[in-house]
Amino acid sequence: YTASLIFSELRKDDALEEVYGKEGLIGVARASFLKRERKTAGLVKNSGSFDVRALGTKKFGVYEYTGINDAFPTRVAVFRSALGNYYECTLAPLPFTGRTLPSKEEMEKIYASVLSTIDY
Repeated sequence: YTASLIFSELRKDDALEEVYGKEGLIGVARASFLKRERKTAGLVKNSGSFDVRALGTKKFGVYEYTGINDAFPTRVAVFRSALGNYYECTLAPLPFTGRTLPSKEEMEKIYASVLSTIDY
């Protein structure tokens, strides 16, 4: 498959802490998307809802977005570590010419598998 997996840290500040205190991981997921939307001058669109996904004892704020010419959505999960830091785990399909993209169901299985290995 042709996909990219990216881990990044969300900058922790008072505003993000306030959002987490009021809205939990859904609020952090919204803040993550809004940051991405600002960085791309609105070229990305949310392609679903903001949800909380539980995998075992771990919880993630999740959402999907697409760019202007994207055939498949990019999946993002945000989480808060035991030390209070915030992170994103992004799975982005890479549409190289001549390569077959996995189905949406296959991408979901891959992403669930990756998230299940994250230990925070």
